[in-house]
Amino acid sequence: MIGSLAAFHSALVWSTLRAVVVAALGVLLAIWLWRGRHLQKRPGLMGLLLLPLFVPDLPVGYMWRLTAMRLTHSEVAIEVLYAGLLLCRATAIQLLVLLILPGAAAGRDAIHSWKLTRPHDWAWWAGWLRLWIGGPLRAPLVAWAVGTLSCFQEFEIAALMQVDDFPVSWTVWLFDAQGKGEVLDHCLVWMLQGAGTQVLLLMPVIMLARRAGATTQRDSNLILESTRSRSLALPFLFVAINVLMSLVRPVWMYAGSALAGFQVLWETDTLGERVLQILRSLVPSLLAAVLALQIARKIVGGRSRVWLVLLVPGLCGALFVSLSLVALFQLPAVNVLWDSWFPMILGQVAYALPRAWLLVLVLRVTQPPAQIQSAALLTRGGAERATMGRRLLWRLKSLRWLLATALLTHWCFWDVTVISTLRPVYFEPVVTRLYDEMHYHHVDSLMAWTVLAIIVPLFVVVLAGFIWHSGLQIISGEQSE
Repeated sequence: MIGSLAAFHSALVWSTLRAVVVAALGVLLAIWLWRGRHLQKRPGLMGLLLLPLFVPDLPVGYMWRLTAMRLTHSEVAIEVLYAGLLLCRATAIQLLVLLILPGAAAGRDAIHSWKLTRPHDWAWWAGWLRLWIGGPLRAPLVAWAVGTLSCFQEFEIAALMQVDDFPVSWTVWLFDAQGKGEVLDHCLVWMLQGAGTQVLLLMPVIMLARRAGATTQRDSNLILESTRSRSLALPFLFVAINVLMSLVRPVWMYAGSALAGFQVLWETDTLGERVLQILRSLVPSLLAAVLALQIARKIVGGRSRVWLVLLVPGLCGALFVSLSLVALFQLPAVNVLWDSWFPMILGQVAYALPRAWLLVLVLRVTQPPAQIQSAALLTRGGAERATMGRRLLWRLKSLRWLLATALLTHWCFWDVTVISTLRPVYFEPVVTRLYDEMHYHHVDSLMAWTVLAIIVPLFVVVLAGFIWHSGLQIISGEQSE
């Protein structure tokens, strides 16, 4: 136990330092990308900058696994590669935070007025610091904390790149210890230490975060705003790096292998079986996403902030959620539910709830309320106006909620930790099978299976959107007649 505790502390300290440094670089890059470039008015460019949030970590780790194996002679090279992948994702999520929290509680006038007050004693400096933290530094500090947490909790990329010796990731270390049969009490103690570290990293969010809305204080933020428009060269450079690392390089290196794999699946009559397994795996993730979004809507729309405590387990990471529920369902009163879908779905809801809350805030910030109200009023008019109003509501509201549900389902579907720890014995989600096989070999059929796991859920989303939109058109046609 003592030797294991020392190894865990070493992994925890190293993971914390990595997360702090990467998130600091990420928030500086995010501020530079945002400042004076009006990215919120360029949704296409903003979407490409956020691309790393949409690419699953498991395929990313698998794609870069072979590269990492060639770098085993250099631990520093593996660390730099892993930190670079984390930096792309951290910068993307920090840009998202800046989209939600662009305003400041204290602006230029408040800081200038404070400079004209009493002499510069300790009380003056304390007030000056509070103004800066609550004003211009508010959004960057929250973005840094969220980015640090994202890097600190990362698991799939580190596991597949074998970041388990040096450099080391505390999530991989603890997951492997639990999988090798370490006593649950020991794992819970280590997990609580990791959760305590995350609470410290979350302190800027706890102290500074406010209920986000469509703020009009963007001109008060000295750090995020600029009076003149800046060049878009840096955003396009970052987009090029994201596309290269997330899409171009994997397609260029593995497209031939995937095509050969599809031929193998077709010749062995296993293609349909793989698709059915993916669809079955999609069901609990979709259910968890819908539940998480509904709970998040209640939290955001409620007047009391007490319910924000529901976000805490998910903010502490998938490992915290998984091991906590493992311990909970060992209790005699609820043990009868252990080998069922209930722990798995409950774990996915808890894991997805902070992300769902973030998505709801994004929808509230980006949805144009005046246009939605106008479209709703049109639906109460004549047949032609009602049809036009429903089409506008579909574009302004329904489509956005569909995309939010799809994105949250995508995150739940590709999470390895919660599913592999809490799934019932009789249910094998595709992501756990892929995770296991990706550790041992690279074969064409595995590559094709991975591509299928990405394409099939996307096809389901497109089909759902088509059916939803077609249903609205049929209703509109019947009412117009």
